[in-house]
Amino acid sequence: ALNINSSVRQSLEDGRFDPEEWSNAKNPSKKFGLKKFTTPSTGLRIKGLYIRPNFAIPKGGTGSDADAKHQLENRYNYSLESATKGDTDALNLIFLPQKNPNAGTGRTVNICTMPGHDIWDTNKLRNDDGGRSAKAYFQKAFPRFDWDEIVSEDEWELFASTEGSRFPQCQYSPSLYVSSKPRDHEGTTTDGAGVVLIGDALHAFPPDLGQGVNSAFCDAMVLGESFEEAASDAVSAASTAIDPPKSFVARALNSYQAKNRPETRALIELARCGAPYQYNQPSKMMKLGKKIWMANVLLRLFLNKATLGLSPKPAILMMMDSRSSFRKIMRKANTLTAILWSSLLLCVVSLIRSRVGV
Repeated sequence: ALNINSSVRQSLEDGRFDPEEWSNAKNPSKKFGLKKFTTPSTGLRIKGLYIRPNFAIPKGGTGSDADAKHQLENRYNYSLESATKGDTDALNLIFLPQKNPNAGTGRTVNICTMPGHDIWDTNKLRNDDGGRSAKAYFQKAFPRFDWDEIVSEDEWELFASTEGSRFPQCQYSPSLYVSSKPRDHEGTTTDGAGVVLIGDALHAFPPDLGQGVNSAFCDAMVLGESFEEAASDAVSAASTAIDPPKSFVARALNSYQAKNRPETRALIELARCGAPYQYNQPSKMMKLGKKIWMANVLLRLFLNKATLGLSPKPAILMMMDSRSSFRKIMRKANTLTAILWSSLLLCVVSLIRSRVGV
């Protein structure tokens, strides 16, 4: 199953697999009901816009080069802020890299905002006027850009008519599989079947970490390794005249769950704190949260440098090391968190004791 809203995962939660016939199927709502966590980026809305290839940014100003343009390099991300700065009209255009600027497909621009932004108000950006109000809105927000030149009329109409999407909660399924029990038929034992969750069917989170596809690949790799190990064990048992395990499939899926369940929990924990404030939303609470998050990151970076690497880097940076598992990353991060809070508590207690003269 490959989608967090898949009917397969829902059928597991609803208990449609008889525990008498399927292993790991007892208490289905507890085992397969999603564990959900709201983060600062949960609920943000996003919509894409295609810019024509080889887009350049006007320099503007009053100098002799006011009409000159700065060409965007295709290999880089860019973030452009609008001239409008209000809570409901500020825009931040996120230009994604473009592998082949001559392909004719244009360059993708993501617009990510709070749910109450003007861009979702159909009274301001109508979805039935062929994109004219959307175009006018962007002309006001980015007055230096020639929107007639860089976005086609068809693209404006498509942009206005699409609803976009929302960032999900961080969520995961506590259990990863069920397997049918082996059956005896006319003196022959047949192995069971299995239903397994990987990728988005197992876990989902906002795109803060950029690990959605990578984590799905890791799930598939662990699943493949589990079947390889189960097959190797079965061959070894057969070669030594030892009765092979009764269920090859159940053995493999149980191994997959034992390896991948702790990793899934750690992944969701990392997604909750990794980089939820990167979308630069204008609300005061989001700005305050970003400052606190940044202070935490800078503190951990300072401790890492001051201790010559004894103290771990921030989790979002440890994630860049492909040799580290999510479980290892969060174990290090949580250990440092416990030390920091314990140190703070000790300082407070010492201060109180000195004030009262104990």
